[in-house]
Amino acid sequence: MRVPVRALWPAVLWLQLTAAQHSRWEDRLAARVGRPAHPPPTPAAPREAQPAAVSSEAVRRELQAFVQEYVEPAIAAVRAHETLRGNEETCFATAGGQHLRYRCCVYFSALAAALLEWRFGNPALAGVPIATATHADAGGVQGAGGAVRDTRLLYRLLARWLLQPPPTAPSTAELRSQQLQAEAGADGYDLAALRAAASKLPGPLGRYRTPLTVLGVSGTLWRCEVSTSHSYLRFEPHAHAHEEVVIDVAFKQFLVMPEWMEARHFDACQSNDLLASLPDSFVGTHAQLEQRMTEHGLREIMRDVYETAGDPTHDAPFADAGELRRMHELRNLVMYATRDVALRRRLCGAPSQNT
Repeated sequence: MRVPVRALWPAVLWLQLTAAQHSRWEDRLAARVGRPAHPPPTPAAPREAQPAAVSSEAVRRELQAFVQEYVEPAIAAVRAHETLRGNEETCFATAGGQHLRYRCCVYFSALAAALLEWRFGNPALAGVPIATATHADAGGVQGAGGAVRDTRLLYRLLARWLLQPPPTAPSTAELRSQQLQAEAGADGYDLAALRAAASKLPGPLGRYRTPLTVLGVSGTLWRCEVSTSHSYLRFEPHAHAHEEVVIDVAFKQFLVMPEWMEARHFDACQSNDLLASLPDSFVGTHAQLEQRMTEHGLREIMRDVYETAGDPTHDAPFADAGELRRMHELRNLVMYATRDVALRRRLCGAPSQNT
């Protein structure tokens, strides 16, 4: 499944991502999970007792509501801005990118992380003028008609998460990063400008974790990077009584199997609104993700895609039960690590180039 977003991927960025496009998705997954790695240290958890009345489901609903009310309008605003700027990347200019957010995950997951940090993390984010946002509410975030549609603010938030040099970089790199972050969001700023700024810093770039407190439940938001295949978020509460929550704003691209698709298949999805009835974002537990991403569901939607595109299905890749099972397990058990906590910790919290 080729999903190397031609985006601001930490460290590799533009040139290396272009070369990586031609490698198979399963090869990149194997390289990522096969490297020896240790989970990055978790920020110290507060010792106060978590509110017993707040359930895991309440935390999930709170995060889901925020994603729908704030993150989705912000993604729409950035997409509209990039379209007006003539962005020809797959994410913005193709049926796959427009309909299933194919190769959009780096941009959109970083934006989601930045907004989640803004709302549930430290409100005094360095370099981000939250306090001066017009009519900002007590939580520091406005509704769909306010700050989340201010692209200048959104690009500053993106820059905070994507222009962070590694801890081993010299102090001059940190100063340069702060300067570049301050310049982000100026009139006419776009993702091309963000990539140009990234080229001025040593890699691997990016922020990958931040503390959050949701309904009084404290934890860590991790950005999970599976080689050049995918990027998504995971909220890990410090209290063992609360379940982890996966936040993926580009999950629909994996309800199909892009490795088995060509441009005409994505066109068929878009023109026939396949999967359009589902929300664009997933917010739920790993068990709920597995319930959504089933082997049977993958086979059925791929059959619909091929038939809609006018392609035969009897000799399609998914017609082979063994191949279908293998790709389904790579998706669920490796990329999302739905049953392997140790693997999740290797995939989340650090650039894939560091592990």
